[in-house]
Amino acid sequence: MKYRVFALVLCVLMLFSLLPMSAAAAETVDQVNIMSIIEPKADAYPVYEYAYSGAFHPWAEEDDPDDIVNGVLWIDITDGWERMLPEDKFIYGHTYEVWVYVEAEEDYVFSDTVLTQFDFALTENTGIFIGNRQMRLGKVFAPAECPEHDYADVVLEPATTAKDGLMCQECTICGATTALQAIPHIAYYEIDETSATRGLVYNGKIHNPNAYVYARGENDEEGPALIKDVDYTVSYPDDHKVGSYKLTLSFKGKYAGEHTISYSVVLGKPSVKARVGTDKVVLEWNKVAGAQFYRVWGLNLSTGKYELLAKTTKCSFTKTGRKPGTRYVYAVRACFTNKAGKEVRSSFNADYDNIETYTLCKAPAVKASVSGKTVTLKWAKCAGTNYYKVYKYNTKTKKYTTVISATALTDIKLSEQPKGTSYYLVRAYNKADLGSKYTTNNLVKAVMK
Repeated sequence: MKYRVFALVLCVLMLFSLLPMSAAAAETVDQVNIMSIIEPKADAYPVYEYAYSGAFHPWAEEDDPDDIVNGVLWIDITDGWERMLPEDKFIYGHTYEVWVYVEAEEDYVFSDTVLTQFDFALTENTGIFIGNRQMRLGKVFAPAECPEHDYADVVLEPATTAKDGLMCQECTICGATTALQAIPHIAYYEIDETSATRGLVYNGKIHNPNAYVYARGENDEEGPALIKDVDYTVSYPDDHKVGSYKLTLSFKGKYAGEHTISYSVVLGKPSVKARVGTDKVVLEWNKVAGAQFYRVWGLNLSTGKYELLAKTTKCSFTKTGRKPGTRYVYAVRACFTNKAGKEVRSSFNADYDNIETYTLCKAPAVKASVSGKTVTLKWAKCAGTNYYKVYKYNTKTKKYTTVISATALTDIKLSEQPKGTSYYLVRAYNKADLGSKYTTNNLVKAVMK
């Protein structure tokens, strides 16, 4: 675990020289700034380096290994104010005091003394306290005077999108702390799948995509999800009409920094239905929020290209002059003109966003003839027919019974028909399994004697 360096904000040491030098012989130093010192960590060895400024350098007796090292002296107050040696480790729960020794450089003198002491302690709000206090390392186990720990998270360094953070838990009763823990950095972001792939469909109101954030997991895979409003907040632009936008993730608590995610708001796609006749197709669709008009295209089956058929503000379109039993493909897109005068259309996928339909075949004109107990039905071939279906009609129940479910013939014989009058119906079915329209006028009569 790396040591964390805390800045000591303008820790001013007033040093006055004891040496009887004249002001003309050497420049007098009235102030020295200790700029930072390394915080001790439990079960770690003392670190004796510190940053400083001013005309002086750390002082030490290099010939005496038991003397002060590099100008810094650590004192274990809990252990009877014993001075720590380089091989001594810091202990959880102990309180320490640090002394810093300095000596003037050549051609400089201190105004009064060459020995200075200062104390400091960690605090919850600022992370460092400078003054007449000592610092206490956290405790792993509860001391006798703390009946029950009440731990709260203490974030030492928040995690970002680039690096892990650092935290521990501290008891709000006794101040005991747990071991340091890493906060995995923020690694993955996403929004609703529909919003990310096809855009957020405009509904005429202000609406926003949901955002999700995940920390790094094991082997750099997706880890636990961050909690909205606890670990991060999401802000959206005010304008949510059709266009391109960015939402902003602002991290908080154990995390810091910001991240943006791009998304788009698009026109909805019309849901198109078709009603067909023998010579026309009627297209109908829902009203799309934000659309000013609609464009209707028809697929040219010979060239494989769509041709514009109409621009309309209505939610329907009728195309006449169609051939019976013939395949037709259409597409409808919602449109509007933006402030720049550019036409914006709903998205279109040629494989999914079109509607395929077949016009109906004309009803066959059937003739019936009787020979013995056999009825023969004949009719002319109907254009676009995939197959024919033959029914028998009951005048009492007014219901149809299927006699032949599917045939490509236009001349069939029905043997062993009962005596009396019977009624038959033949319907032509297209490739979409839609049968020709009929009424009782399409029935053909056969009389068996």
